Amino acid sequence: MHAEFRRVPGRALPPGAKIYAAYLTAKLAGPAKAILYPGQAPTEKPLVVITAPTASTKGVQFPGGHLLESGLYVELEGNAEGVLLVWD
Repeated sequence: MHAEFRRVPGRALPPGAKIYAAYLTAKLAGPAKAILYPGQAPTEKPLVVITAPTASTKGVQFPGGHLLESGLYVELEGNAEGVLLVWD
């Protein structure tokens, strides 16, 4: 099992990875949004959209894990500090 905190948008996990959880942290400046896409670019339907109020953390879990055949792309919007990805 691995955990990685991503502060910038882009390719986040390799093809074949299995994601178990994602936690978005918002800055003091305001609310944040993270959009996780299956694949290597934000062109497909999102896997999940996470929103977090100002200065807080919001997470989603994937019980048993979710296989990412084409990897994972992360988009960060608003006042996102970053997103913590738990994967294998």
